[in-house]
Amino acid sequence: MVPHTGPVFATIGLFPDLKSMTIFTGSPDERITHDMFNKNVFTSAQNGYMRQHMTAYAFAEKYPDITTWTGCIPDVAAGRDGWAALVRALKDEYPKVAKLEPKFIDPQVAKAGNTDFKSQISQLSTTSAEGFWISEYGSDGITFYQQARQFGLPKHFKAMGDYGADIFLPIALKRDVPPNVWSTMYWYYGAFPDNPHTKEVMAAAKALGNPYSSGFTVLGHLGIMAYAMAIKETGSSDIEKVGSYLEGGTWETLNGTGHFRKEDHQIIAKQNLVHWQPTDEEPGWKAGEFITVDDNDVVPPPNPGKKWED
Repeated sequence: MVPHTGPVFATIGLFPDLKSMTIFTGSPDERITHDMFNKNVFTSAQNGYMRQHMTAYAFAEKYPDITTWTGCIPDVAAGRDGWAALVRALKDEYPKVAKLEPKFIDPQVAKAGNTDFKSQISQLSTTSAEGFWISEYGSDGITFYQQARQFGLPKHFKAMGDYGADIFLPIALKRDVPPNVWSTMYWYYGAFPDNPHTKEVMAAAKALGNPYSSGFTVLGHLGIMAYAMAIKETGSSDIEKVGSYLEGGTWETLNGTGHFRKEDHQIIAKQNLVHWQPTDEEPGWKAGEFITVDDNDVVPPPNPGKKWED
């Protein structure tokens, strides 16, 4: 199983000749199920189109009066592609849900590994946009929020959407987490409290001293469960038999029943958008609310082997 986009592109074409198969467990790049598709690969991650349309639909419902959006993105292909996908999604969803055509102000761009966002924050503090979206990943994102708070930037926006920090955002910021920020998550454990797999994973996490689990957990868990179910049901680890089962079977995972779409091997399950809020009680933050979206409502039509059109 391969977790990141770079290794995905380096290896995706090798599996047919090697007579082997894989489940990619982390890249949201749409080309996996389009330009670069082959029958030996599956993906357990919702693609960027699906994630951004989930986000746009939820924001259109929650904040129908936001007319203009801007953001902050890293100066890499994933940052620019993510912003383009968000713009497309907001243009699709806001007219349908909120009955308005959204407007956009170009996002601020920062180099990867940036430790000083003051210039970007200064520009953002003067913008007329009411909605904000950020895809600064890992420590970059945490640094941005820490510096943004010093300048009161979160108060400038009605809503903030975070694409890269997951549950690590409130864990790191605690009581300084912006009260208007929502994180895109492949899975939020609080949305599936009665799911037996969620109970099992959370019990294991707590036993290791971690009472939380990130949304990325579902990607690897889903891949393992898919393989296990395929081998159990077919009684074989032969890739032809396993692949055939994966194209038509379903299995239970952390976010309910999932399956790979037969035409392009895109995962179809559920995903979440979570609203973090600061609290006086420990640990200093909570999930104020969350939204669960079924992938069937946001997945684009299958088009394997064809160029992905941004």
